[in-house]
Amino acid sequence: MNMVKNLTEGRPLNLLFFFALPMVAGNLFQQLYNMVDTAVVGKFVGTACLSAVSIGSQLTNMFMTVGLGLCTGGQIYIAQLVGARDHKALNRVIGTMFTTIGLLALLLTVVGLLFHTPMLTAMNTPAESMTEAVHYLVVCSGGMIFIYGYNAVCAVLRGMGDSTHPLLFVAIATAVNVVLDLL
Repeated sequence: MNMVKNLTEGRPLNLLFFFALPMVAGNLFQQLYNMVDTAVVGKFVGTACLSAVSIGSQLTNMFMTVGLGLCTGGQIYIAQLVGARDHKALNRVIGTMFTTIGLLALLLTVVGLLFHTPMLTAMNTPAESMTEAVHYLVVCSGGMIFIYGYNAVCAVLRGMGDSTHPLLFVAIATAVNVVLDLL
């Protein structure tokens, strides 16, 4: 099975539209994911926990943005190598990207696990939310390797011209999240 979709042949408007459409839908699913989390925490756990999630998610989002930026850079380079049909360099770049992303995820996991309280204190986390914010940040930090891994896999797929499978991954994750949130 050929996993590479050639985006250099055909009408540019059609290629861009049909490549971007799943990415836009994926962003909408991710937003739904976050909205459901917020609604469930606010309704069933209370305002102190909602504050904790809001504050903790700021740090988590900062950590994720660093990885997402690196993955986007890798995705662009992968797309260039796919276009150049340089499979040897492509394999090397993918390996380097996964190694770099994995090491960064481990580093940020350690930072989140060891320095959660000083970071949350620096953000003026209210005392009534601190314990839950620490719990939230510890759980998110523990999952950083999976978040970074997901973003790296999706970057490789998109770099090879496949924006549909990443959409499928985030749609499944959103459905599972909604069900588990409600349970």
